[in-house]
Amino acid sequence: MKKINYLQIILHFIATCFFIFSFQFYSAIYNIRIFKLTSENGVENVLKNAEDYGITIIDMWNFNFTAFISSLIAIIVVFIISILISVKRKWSVWNSLIVLILSFFLIHFDFFGLYTIKKYFSPGYFIDDLLISFLTSGSFFLAIGFVILFSKYLNRLIDNQRYSLIKN
Repeated sequence: MKKINYLQIILHFIATCFFIFSFQFYSAIYNIRIFKLTSENGVENVLKNAEDYGITIIDMWNFNFTAFISSLIAIIVVFIISILISVKRKWSVWNSLIVLILSFFLIHFDFFGLYTIKKYFSPGYFIDDLLISFLTSGSFFLAIGFVILFSKYLNRLIDNQRYSLIKN
């Protein structure tokens, strides 16, 4: 039986975080009108006077739902990519399943809602236009996630750890 590879779990979990951040930024484009209203008028003002701004309960539900569903989709996408990488490189599929379970568990506790971290590490933070900001930040985090998953250097490190675990 193939061994659990802790380095693969850690790296693929980090890639999952970046994919989640990316997909959350991309899903924010769907709700850009609400983001523009809250940035111009303040969150509390918009929430208290939602009818005055033309925001319905359905709009608020869509706002929350798209953020949540985008995180789930990101987790599933990374899981599928992780499984494909594991099969191709002859790693244990259990590592990918552990990342999937860990990600679903942590999304339940809003671990991925680290908005302050996303805010300060996001290049779109310095761009005034919200659409360009969301596109830039989403693309930035997605690129980092892909680099982590497909880096030859990181994959060699995972391979080397796998062999050292088997020999012991």
